[in-house]
Amino acid sequence: MDMTPSRRLLAIADDLSGAAEVAAAVRSRTTRSRVLLLGAPGAAGTAAALRPRHVGEATVLDLDSRYRPAAEAAEAVREALRMSWPDGGGRGGSGAPDTSDTSGTSDTLDTVVLKKIDSQLRGNVAAEIAALAEGGAGVVLAPALPIAGRVVRSGVVHIGGVPLHEGDAWRAEAVPPPASVAQALGGLPTALIPLTTVRSSRPTLLTALRAAATARRVAICDAETDADLDAIVGASLADGPGMRLVGSGGLALAVGRHLAMAFSATGVPATPGATGPVTKDTGSPAATGPAAPDAAGSAATAVPAAPAATGPVTKDTGSPAATGPAAPGTTGSAATAVPAAPAATGPVTKDTESPAATGPAAPGAAGSLAAAVGGATVWDTLGRGAPDATGASVLATPAAAAATDGPAAPSASTAAEPDAAPPPSAYTGRPVLVVVGTAEPAAVEQVRRLVEDGASHQRLPLAGLLADGPPVRLPALTAAVTVVSLGASPKSPGPAPAYEAVPLPSPREAEPMSGRRLVHGLARAVRAAVAAHHGAVDLVLTGGETARRVLDALAVTELDPVGQVHHGAVHLRTPDGRSVVTRPGSFGDPDSLRHIVQALRPHSTERKVTS
Repeated sequence: MDMTPSRRLLAIADDLSGAAEVAAAVRSRTTRSRVLLLGAPGAAGTAAALRPRHVGEATVLDLDSRYRPAAEAAEAVREALRMSWPDGGGRGGSGAPDTSDTSGTSDTLDTVVLKKIDSQLRGNVAAEIAALAEGGAGVVLAPALPIAGRVVRSGVVHIGGVPLHEGDAWRAEAVPPPASVAQALGGLPTALIPLTTVRSSRPTLLTALRAAATARRVAICDAETDADLDAIVGASLADGPGMRLVGSGGLALAVGRHLAMAFSATGVPATPGATGPVTKDTGSPAATGPAAPDAAGSAATAVPAAPAATGPVTKDTGSPAATGPAAPGTTGSAATAVPAAPAATGPVTKDTESPAATGPAAPGAAGSLAAAVGGATVWDTLGRGAPDATGASVLATPAAAAATDGPAAPSASTAAEPDAAPPPSAYTGRPVLVVVGTAEPAAVEQVRRLVEDGASHQRLPLAGLLADGPPVRLPALTAAVTVVSLGASPKSPGPAPAYEAVPLPSPREAEPMSGRRLVHGLARAVRAAVAAHHGAVDLVLTGGETARRVLDALAVTELDPVGQVHHGAVHLRTPDGRSVVTRPGSFGDPDSLRHIVQALRPHSTERKVTS
């Protein structure tokens, strides 16, 4: 596809961590991106906010729809499409192309639509895809996430080689997992695009996708490698942005690679603010400097088809499932099966074109993390030197929240349970508040290692979070790093053992022990703590539901991506300069939180990362 400057990308996600993942994936030297947190469909002023601010800008919407009723989720997608063309713009009510428009208006608003879904098919996948397909728009679905060992074979999602429906990935859900991608779509008509077709020539793959679109069937694509996803994106957009893409963060990365190369090929200049060093932006091409060459050379000299790495990724810190190469077939013949995709040769040790499996380039004894990722100037990009500007949100002006959700006097049910006090720290910068709202067992070890480094740990009692009264009270944020997690269950009185794994029920479950109610209580506690602190607070938020509820409580509605600390751990900045890192609950190795904190504050804890 000739990605002309008039074209843009609209990405729609069902939760905040997914939206952040997409924003980081598509951000590059030529593509700026931003995340907008949408509330109820039709919110005043949202349509104007969706208009791109810069040439080549990608707008990523968090619809917060994963645990809404299916009908509401579908309407949220329709509304997002309608708002993208607020004056009609050659689009029908569902956002589908209006072929009767000959005025050229639709050309000026040529938009690639990407729908981000969970790689494990959680959420309202069927309802949202049905809304995308209204009006006859072709839909191409590729949920594979190779970097996390999540692939699609014969139309079935496999995680670490195990079919989704045979594993425990859905243990927190109220319903069993689907046995296939087609089953997840309910009664929607589908057409399977097997791996042999994906890895054949582009004309062959394009013919199969066109046939599915003509028959109004959702094209479900097998994929095991990034090269497979690159081929799917290249063929889907070969005729222009008419087909709508649906997939996980893996597909978003492929779209980012495609758009970056297309813009480079058309000579579009780098967008303001998209150049310079970032944390270690492994989720978008050319984001680590003005030139950002890959293993094979500069993006400017590459052909429009996306390159594929054929060497193994050294270590996957973004996925608990991966223990070696990202996915079976990564070093296989996928790159050569699609002739238009040139392959980088040799092992990939710092992959700047896909989410790196090595985490944030953890330094060894010979140097600090700052030196490992580019020196002191990196921390300016991370917002360390950002002024403590004031603004309307509680994140910048803490007094606002105190009036309605002020801290309550500590009690048996509302006072946080601290671990042993950490050793004193000489750190005097902005505090980092780490909020762990995930039910994933891996979070227990992640918190333990962060506390080992000197972080203060506060465990919030579930009874207090579920109560309708004042919010749970956190101690003053005087430590450099404070980590908050769920504490003892109301059914188990007394203090919780250190690092106890407390299950977080699915937000679909019934009251009173609903996950959503717990997360709302957690967000209220965070809001009160931030409001009581005199100055700005940086946040690390695990789990998309937790991240969204906390930022809603703090009145944050827009975020700009800075980079990725590791796969899925996206560093963003609020309009007034605060740092926010979001990460899906299921992502990250045992050092994930440690790496995130070190990236934000390289000297904030007593113990330096050496692993």
